[in-house]
Amino acid sequence: MEQPLPHELRERITTNNIELVEANTYKPRRKVNVIADGQARVVHSLKGGFEDGVEKKTTGAVYEVFFDPETNEWLKITTPKSHGSESKALDRDADIMAASLILAGFPDLAEKVKKCNVVIEGKSTNGFWSPHIGPSLEAMIRVYRSAKKTMDLERYIQFEKEAKKFFSEAYTSALDHAIQLYLKHGCWTQDANPGNILFRANEVTGELKPVLIDFVGKHQYRQEGVFEYLTQLRTLFLNHANRHGITFDLGLEPYRELCATERPGRPLSQRRILQAAP
Repeated sequence: MEQPLPHELRERITTNNIELVEANTYKPRRKVNVIADGQARVVHSLKGGFEDGVEKKTTGAVYEVFFDPETNEWLKITTPKSHGSESKALDRDADIMAASLILAGFPDLAEKVKKCNVVIEGKSTNGFWSPHIGPSLEAMIRVYRSAKKTMDLERYIQFEKEAKKFFSEAYTSALDHAIQLYLKHGCWTQDANPGNILFRANEVTGELKPVLIDFVGKHQYRQEGVFEYLTQLRTLFLNHANRHGITFDLGLEPYRELCATERPGRPLSQRRILQAAP
C-alpha cells in the first residue's frame, strides 16, 4: 500500500503486538480455563459464543473467539452445542487463513495456524490457534471515529482527509487480495466487513499487506462464470465500505484474462498450502 498513514493510526497499524486489556478494540469479557491438545491455557473471551458458561447461549453465534495475551495468539472454537457442519467450516477457515497469510507474504505466520481439540468447562469441541496478525480495519475505523472528540478542528480536518484516503486504498488492496485468493485457491470471501480485514506490516520494509479471515460461504466452490463472480465479490466489498462511509473502486478488467485460464477449485489442505509456500 502506498497511501501514507496518518500518524494517529501509525502506532496501531505498525504494532504487531497488542495490549492485554484490548484486542482489536474488543474488551475481554471473562477469563476462561481451556485445555487445548492436552495443554492448560488461560484465555480471554472476546466475542461470540457463551458468556455465562457453556450451558447458556447468549448470542446467535456458533463460534467463540478468545485471546491469549501471554502468547499473543487467538483461539477460535465452535461452541460445544454446535453441529458438525460448523466444525467443518471452522476447520476450513484455518486452512484458508494459512493460504491468506502465504499470499500476503507471511509463510512463517501461516505455519503457526494450528488446529486443535479444546476442552472448555468440561465439554469438548474443535478449534484452531492463530498468531496475532495485526490490527483490523474495523479497529482503525473506530480510532478514526473517536478522533473528533480529542483533536482540535484544524488537525481533525486534515486527519479526516488522510484517513479516508488510507481507508480507500485499504479496501482496494483487500479486494485485490480476495480476488487473488479466489482465483488461486478457490477461497470465497463471503463476509467483507472491516473486522475481517487485517493488516500486517513487513518488519523489514514496513510495507502493509492485507490478510483476510472468516471466508467460508455458500459460493465457495462455484467454478463457472468466474469473471461474473468477481463482480459479486466487488459488490460485497463495496457494500461494507459504503456502510462505513468509505468509497473506493477497483476495475476488474485487468483480471479478465486471468479468469479465462483460472478455474478455482476446492481450497488446498493446510499441508499442501504450506508445501506450496515460497
